[in-house]
Amino acid sequence: MSESTLLVSRDGAIVTLQFNRPEALNALDVAMAHAFLAAMREIAADKAVRAVVLKGAGRAFIAAATSPRCAPIRCRACAICSRR
Repeated sequence: MSESTLLVSRDGAIVTLQFNRPEALNALDVAMAHAFLAAMREIAADKAVRAVVLKGAGRAFIAAATSPRCAPIRCRACAICSRR
């Protein structure tokens, strides 16, 4: 059983997203990027969320992208959140 590359937790109006690939210094891969975008879409749709905390497991936040396929993936979280 593989562990998720993005852990999501909630404490009231605060959601924490933790990038969870410490063995790779949380290097962004396609699966993690898609998980992050999906989580941000859900968060943006939830009017009860007031803050989002981003953190990395282990000693790094995010080192880099691991695949050239990650280059076209752009976080549209700001565009999503601005629709509120």
